[in-house]
Amino acid sequence: MRTINPTKSRWCWENISTLCAVFNTTGDYIIAGTSKGWLNVISTATARTVHSVKVTNSNVKSLSVSLNGRKLAVNSSDRIIRQINLPDMINNKDASSWEFDVEYKYQDVVNRLQWNTVTFNHNSDFLVASTFGQSSQDLYLWETSMGSLIKILEGSHEELIDVKWNYNRCMIGSTGLDTGTVYLWSVQFPSKWSALAPDFVEIEENEEYEEKEDEFDIIDETDLIKKRMEEEDTDIDILQVEETDVRGFDTQIDSFVIPINYETAVV
Repeated sequence: MRTINPTKSRWCWENISTLCAVFNTTGDYIIAGTSKGWLNVISTATARTVHSVKVTNSNVKSLSVSLNGRKLAVNSSDRIIRQINLPDMINNKDASSWEFDVEYKYQDVVNRLQWNTVTFNHNSDFLVASTFGQSSQDLYLWETSMGSLIKILEGSHEELIDVKWNYNRCMIGSTGLDTGTVYLWSVQFPSKWSALAPDFVEIEENEEYEEKEDEFDIIDETDLIKKRMEEEDTDIDILQVEETDVRGFDTQIDSFVIPINYETAVV
């Protein structure tokens, strides 16, 4: 067991405390957030701070690293979530050349909300955060490529704490503070009946159907048998290539077809 104190040396006179920490994807480094807005990168091999950068003047409440290791979300007490592009710590071992650039800042300008937990989806395309306080009980969802708010997930009746994202099920889960209830949000895929019948038409509301004159008439059994016998006597064309298949897709695509001779050969 080793003890790491990244704020012990030159920062001790400023009374800086480490409030949160997170590993990078490989586990070679620990990124720690302090009470003065500093990010300290600590090597797990040497237990020494190899890089430090200040990103805010307030407390760093929580950190989240994307699964691909490209982005870092910094949740601070100034009500702003900062999205930072992480340097290549795996291939570039020169810590002095690392740059932690703030790409986007996320905040609720109107309500000035604090944030409890932030997390990325599996490819860091989206960022979701839970709000602090009883006044807001929603999850905020941003797009990380443009930095824009795309969705507010509602439905809970209490403050939400932890947030987890399951990309295999396209589902977001969050826990409630008061009752411990786990709330789940998922994507609802609409049914596409047109895939079963190309001529199927979806309607928004009920419509009165006007049937044809003979559509639901009872057919006499004798006439039905006679019609079936006539269909059986009809020659079936097995040489002509259909232009479309049963789904309505075009079959006239250039492809190699093995030639078949249907004439009976006498040996």
